[in-house]
Amino acid sequence: DPEGTTALVFDRLSSESLRLAQKATLDFIPMNGTADSRIGVFAIEPGVRLVQRYTNDLSLVRRAVGALMPAGSSAEEQKAERTDELIARRRELEDQTRTAIAATSSLGGADLGRAAADIGEREQERRLVQTELNILQSFERMDRDHEGYDTSASMLAVIRTLSYRPGRKTIIFLSEGLPVSPVLSARLDAVIDAANRANVTTYAIDAKGLRTRSSSANMLREMKAFVDERASQLAS
Repeated sequence: DPEGTTALVFDRLSSESLRLAQKATLDFIPMNGTADSRIGVFAIEPGVRLVQRYTNDLSLVRRAVGALMPAGSSAEEQKAERTDELIARRRELEDQTRTAIAATSSLGGADLGRAAADIGEREQERRLVQTELNILQSFERMDRDHEGYDTSASMLAVIRTLSYRPGRKTIIFLSEGLPVSPVLSARLDAVIDAANRANVTTYAIDAKGLRTRSSSANMLREMKAFVDERASQLAS
């Protein structure tokens, strides 16, 4: 039988996920010798980069896996921190406004006018905060769609490198998650169809699951942000 071919594909990974993914991969690959099948190493960062051509030399594969660099995540962390700040400020302004409105029942004359002016200023700031939040959320959706397009195109390129090879063909895809939206579903279906036509078997490994810290905190933050925004819309 013809020897098989395996493509190790590392998606954009944060430092912690990449470190643990590298360790898991290197623990699986022997220190030296030759493999029964050819192994290639690819990185998506964005666009697909060939880190190691298909080879039976395990030392070359290990060297390529060890040389992978993490994707930059500082910008995402800064956006998440800014989103948290804006949500907290919006909640603070809304609480202050509710308290001020409740207090106006005992005011009159000039005091009532000043209280109304203060409430108006808080409402104006709240609208500015909400506008910035909407912009951040819009850019986040655009970034996710862009990453989805880039990953699907990269996977198609890897599948093409395997399509002409005989024997068993396998992709091991290590990723922290692939954003799926109605816009991207057709492209993902095209990736699946291409893999089926080329007789390529794909195994996806959730690199985020390798983290020592759970991602539930981020999920909880996003859920709270959605609930707060919905409550704010209903209140206004």
